[in-house]
Amino acid sequence: MKWQVPFVLIVMLALVAACTPASLPSPTDTQTGPDTEDPRGTRQPGGGADPDAVINFRRSGGLAGVSDEWTIYADGRIVAGDQTEQQVTPDQVSLLLAGIEALGFFDLEDSYGRGSTCNDCFTYELTVRSGERVMTVTAVDGAADTPAELLQIVQMITGLVSR
Repeated sequence: MKWQVPFVLIVMLALVAACTPASLPSPTDTQTGPDTEDPRGTRQPGGGADPDAVINFRRSGGLAGVSDEWTIYADGRIVAGDQTEQQVTPDQVSLLLAGIEALGFFDLEDSYGRGSTCNDCFTYELTVRSGERVMTVTAVDGAADTPAELLQIVQMITGLVSR
């Protein structure tokens, strides 16, 4: 009977640890490395983002704990995280970028949902390059402070990459 108490205690601690909400990583905690600022004052994404791409989009979390990534180029090429490729027209990418800018992407904050305890919500990391401007935004879709415009941008991107 002596072994039952420690075993029960270990099981309880494991359950508590499994149920504790994970905190949202900061944009500098990603695998791409910390953001830096170039001499023009433009935020640059960490080392893993492709500088030739116009959009780098990551979606992680959800009920299934997915981790998806897409890199979109001005010529219409879309490369998924598993290196599969698809092609859309350059005009579709231009329209997407125009829509992103019209929704005020470059006026957004760097991060939303940092205090979210939603374990089943998606976390998005989006880097957009337009001319000399480069900006990365991280957000949780279930967080109260995530702007509707950002969620519209996410829908626009997922609509394009899921064709």
